[in-house]
Amino acid sequence: MMTLLVAGAAWAVAGRVSLAVEAPDGSALQGATISLDGVEIGTTDSSGQLEFEAEEGDHRMVIEHPDHGRTETTIAVPAGGTVTETVRMRRPAQQPPSRTDAGGRTGFGVQVSSDSSELEVQSGTITEKVFVDDDSEPVIDETTRVDPAQENAALAKTLEVTSVAVEVAWSFFGGGPSLSLRGPESSFAAPGGSQPGLAFFDAQQRSLFEARRRYGAEEGELPPQRRFRPTLSAWVGEAEVELEVDGRQDPTIHFVFEEEGLLWGVGLDLVWLLCDDCGWHLGAGARYQTVEDLEADRDTPRQIEGATTLRDRAELEYEAQQAQLLVGYGFRRVALYAGARWHRRELTFRGEQVFDFSERFGLPVRDEVTSIVEEDAEEIEGLVGAVVRFGDSRFYGRVEAASDGDNETVTAGMTVALGRRR
Repeated sequence: MMTLLVAGAAWAVAGRVSLAVEAPDGSALQGATISLDGVEIGTTDSSGQLEFEAEEGDHRMVIEHPDHGRTETTIAVPAGGTVTETVRMRRPAQQPPSRTDAGGRTGFGVQVSSDSSELEVQSGTITEKVFVDDDSEPVIDETTRVDPAQENAALAKTLEVTSVAVEVAWSFFGGGPSLSLRGPESSFAAPGGSQPGLAFFDAQQRSLFEARRRYGAEEGELPPQRRFRPTLSAWVGEAEVELEVDGRQDPTIHFVFEEEGLLWGVGLDLVWLLCDDCGWHLGAGARYQTVEDLEADRDTPRQIEGATTLRDRAELEYEAQQAQLLVGYGFRRVALYAGARWHRRELTFRGEQVFDFSERFGLPVRDEVTSIVEEDAEEIEGLVGAVVRFGDSRFYGRVEAASDGDNETVTAGMTVALGRRR
């Protein structure tokens, strides 16, 4: 037995406390630290016991153990008497999760993506101007509206965007940088530092045990900042945009516009831990990216009988938006998730064609055709995925399958987390 005296006023009447501390399985717990009214008074011996004297009255007693967390209780000490108190710790022994903050307060990563979709024309205009003898004023100046139904029935347009970008992710509650290495995928690439699966895994690792150990939280709700995890991200890189056009009824129609340009985007991911003692999570995310001011030549310029093609170019502007809702469950080294994802891609096509009919008519005749067409693609996908941590290392693998009803895609990736361990 260890007997201590908690000193008070000289005239105070003292009583005795005989304390026994047990592990959750009922065994004696050695090494538990006892504090009375905020003052540390000793630790339990090999029998899990500690005896001490204290002033008469009610006292707040806190028991802490590195493997069993923290328990608080109130004891009433009688004047000149002895109170016997047995306290059983409520939570099983476990070590603080050895984890790496995969999201990180500041993350640096690389994302590689390949996005293919079939576009539909929504609106457009075609303007034709004919100039004779190099006059400054056209002899013909006509503008017609594009019929979307007729255009979509005649032409199939496929847009493919392949990009390599460097991204920076910043989490409101986290620490340490992360590096994401991702393979090509047929969907809008998610920034490595804020991938939903990794965010689920990271939130799950922020367990109730760790929160109580680090913040002194008692029974009940986790502190809000531990339950809710937002991550902002931005990325910039180079994208190759390819627009392929094929005739639906006329197989001779086939041409491609292809060019590289600057890509940039921003995103926000949210993860919400649903309960204290389970791994269930909800996730939501939104992203936007764009490639602007692309000037591309047609791979095979359009030919008109009796005319020389002087120019056949297009200026492309690409935008994409994405929103998703997910539900996931995180284990110690695996996080599973499923949900739905909405995609919208928009392409503005500004074409310019110039033909010289001088040889055909025997005098300078120039025909200029300018087209402005708005096209888009929109789809909703169902998806399932998993994030796996390889042992206690800093390496994470990710696999995801998605389908919009017509097309199925499988995504695989690898992340190397450089954040500090907690």
